[in-house]
Amino acid sequence: MIVIAIGYKHMKFRDALFTQLCSKIPFATIIHKSCLINSSAKIKQGSVIYPGCIIDKNVTIGRNVLLNLGVTVAHDTSIGDNSVLAPRVVISGFVNVGKNCFAGTNSTIIDNLTIGNNVIIGAGAVLIDNVDNDLKVVGNPSKKI
Repeated sequence: MIVIAIGYKHMKFRDALFTQLCSKIPFATIIHKSCLINSSAKIKQGSVIYPGCIIDKNVTIGRNVLLNLGVTVAHDTSIGDNSVLAPRVVISGFVNVGKNCFAGTNSTIIDNLTIGNNVIIGAGAVLIDNVDNDLKVVGNPSKKI
C-alpha cells in the first residue's frame, strides 16, 4: 500500500498521480488514533487524517483527501476527492466541498454552503456564501479575488 505525500502546491499532479495509480496499487487510508470519528462517517481510499481531527456523523471524505492537524468537519458534510484542508479548518454541517479544493489554516465554512471544484480558500477566511468553481476567496467575510 502507498500514500501520496504531495501537498497543496501541486494539486493537479497529486490528482493525476492518484488517478493513474489507484486501479493498479492499493492506497492506504491513514487515520491517527487521536481522531474522533463518528461510526457513520465514510472515509474513502487514500485519505490521510492527521492528529486531533473531529469527523461528525454522516460525513463523507472523498478519495485522496488530506485533513491536517485539528480539522473539524460537522454532520452531513462531504469533502470532494483530492482536497486538502490545512490545520484547524472548521466546516459546519450540511456543507458540500468540491473536488481539488484547498482550505487554508483556520478557515471556517458556515453551514448549508456549496463550495465548487478547484477552489482555494485563504487562511483565516470565513465563508458565508456559496463559492463557484475555480475561484480563490479570502477574508472575513470572504470575497473572491
